[in-house]
Amino acid sequence: MVNEIIKITQQYQSTNKKSDRKKKGQFFTSLQSARLMAEKAAMTKPRLSILDPGCGSALLSASLIQYCVEHNICNHFDLTLVETDSAIRTIIPRICTVITGFVQQHHGNIHITVVTDNFITHEFENNYDVVICNPPYMKLNKKSDEANKLDYVVYGQPNLYGLFMAKALELLNPGGRFVFITPRSWTSGLYYKRLREVLFQELDINDIYLFQERVNVFSNEDVLQETMITVATKSSIQTAYIIINTISANDGSFVSQVQVPAEMIKNVGVNHNLLLPTEEKDIKILVWMSGADRSFLSAGYLFKTGPVVEFRNKDSLYLEAGKERVPMFRAANVINGHCVFPAETTKHQYVSSKAPHLLVPNYPTIFVKRITAKEETKRIQCCMYKPYSKDPYISVENHLNYLVRTDGQPLSEEEISQIYKLLSSDMYDSYYRIMGGSTQVNASELNAFPIIAEGDT
Repeated sequence: MVNEIIKITQQYQSTNKKSDRKKKGQFFTSLQSARLMAEKAAMTKPRLSILDPGCGSALLSASLIQYCVEHNICNHFDLTLVETDSAIRTIIPRICTVITGFVQQHHGNIHITVVTDNFITHEFENNYDVVICNPPYMKLNKKSDEANKLDYVVYGQPNLYGLFMAKALELLNPGGRFVFITPRSWTSGLYYKRLREVLFQELDINDIYLFQERVNVFSNEDVLQETMITVATKSSIQTAYIIINTISANDGSFVSQVQVPAEMIKNVGVNHNLLLPTEEKDIKILVWMSGADRSFLSAGYLFKTGPVVEFRNKDSLYLEAGKERVPMFRAANVINGHCVFPAETTKHQYVSSKAPHLLVPNYPTIFVKRITAKEETKRIQCCMYKPYSKDPYISVENHLNYLVRTDGQPLSEEEISQIYKLLSSDMYDSYYRIMGGSTQVNASELNAFPIIAEGDT
């Protein structure tokens, strides 16, 4: 059955451009991911109710049904497929016929409902035993119908996949299975803090699957996402341990597995992060960090994000030095742990001194790049900045974080030297990677970083 559905999917893909599907946030699950998710979603019940939101070609739910039938787990089903895209809906009748025929051939029965409304805003009459989902990946306006419907999980820029997770949780029966393949971005950062709070209150996270390589996890879709599979049960009681598996994105083989105390990695810190250690060394780092009695913020330090957003402030930016202009530091100035100015870039490096909202005091500080490449050896790319002129102000572009004291006093050169040693250490770099794998280094997360004795790193 699944192989036949894959053939139908490939026919659809061949006649619909990747660029068009990408605009709709539509990326198809690979067969190996679908099989893994199906195995983890399977439940022994006389009749299993399954919800497949944003179903696409229904490979996930079909894989689940095939697994249940072939392993004598269940052969009676109620399946709800949700899909709003008119193009992909043209193949759903064929897919329903294939699924129905397979179940009947194995002496079972199935009732399939196809919902063509918006998954987030649609009012469902029933709850489900299993939600299995590869949600669409798409940024939404904060004032969209979807964001308004689920405003209790929205902070800042919402993404449709996070709203799918929240809605699915609402529709899940107690004890039901929650199996999602998503980006890793929901596990940390302020944008997903409210979502995490809701998920952590109502989900017992059982297994997490991380992909070793940043290669095409999806089916011929040219997507290089930092991707994970979350397997959970709807329950307010979290089991003692969560198993974190690292698998190869090439063939689905297991690379490593660690069993981690849930209290160590779930609902951690002021932002309620989900930490993702992948080996015993990572667990030791978490133990060391948990022994710290203060964070950067509680110790009187504050990382801020540079105030200059180029497309908004272009009238105040300059390519060259001149009268009433101050240097503007950007990510290009942070090179191998050193601050280099001017940088070899064609972009603006100076700001009008008559734009006070774009200026910061010319004090010693630490610059930390906000965005780094997955392939870089260090996630935390930072450097010390020591004023080289008596100018009272400099400026900082939005792709850099910079450090200040909360009492407004200048940082000393000794302070920035000690903090630079911490942030550039292997321990701190590993800790940030454990915080979800994001390539964005956010000021709020830096502020929550524990401060440990220099000798412990």
